[in-house]
Amino acid sequence: LFERSMVPDYSEGFRPQPNKRYTYFDHDLSRYKFYVMDSNYVVIDSIEAANGYLTDGHELIFLPNGGYALIGLIDEMVNMRKYIPTGDSNTTVVEGIVQEFDAHKHLVFEWLTKDHFSFLDPTEEYFSVPFLDFTHCNSLENDGDTAFILSSRNLDEVTKISRKDGHIIWRWGGKKSK
Repeated sequence: LFERSMVPDYSEGFRPQPNKRYTYFDHDLSRYKFYVMDSNYVVIDSIEAANGYLTDGHELIFLPNGGYALIGLIDEMVNMRKYIPTGDSNTTVVEGIVQEFDAHKHLVFEWLTKDHFSFLDPTEEYFSVPFLDFTHCNSLENDGDTAFILSSRNLDEVTKISRKDGHIIWRWGGKKSK
C-alpha cells in the first residue's frame, strides 16, 4: 500500500511508467510538476515544462528513446473583439503547448496551439468571457518516431502533429476535420 499526503493541494495522474517507474503530478503551485518514483515509491526525479511555461498535469509520456513529452500551458491577454464584435477586449486565454525532451532533459521539440489553431476553432465560442481555456489539451500519445497525437477537449478534436517540423498531418473531429 502506498500513500502520500498532498496538503494543501492535491495530486493527480498517478500511473505506472516504463522501467518500473511511477509518476504523479503535484498541484501545489510552488511545485506544479511531475514527480518520478522508483519501484519503492521513492522520488528520483521531477519533470516540468521548459521556456517558462507551466506544466499541465494532464499528460506525461515516456518515449522509447529514453526521452519524454508533456503538455504545457501559457496564458496571455487577447482582445477577442478582433475575432468577434461581442468579444471581451481583455480576455485571459490559456493555450496548450507540446514539448518533447531527449533523455538528458534537453528540449528538442516545441509546438504551440496558438500557432496552428484559430481562436474560431473551438466548437463552443466563449468570446465574451474574461477567461478562455482555448484548446484544453487533455492527452498526448506517441505515434512512432514521426508524430504525436493530441486530444483537445474544447476543439472536440484529435490532431496528428509531425515531430519533424510541427505541421498538422490531420485533424479529426471539430470544425476543421480533414
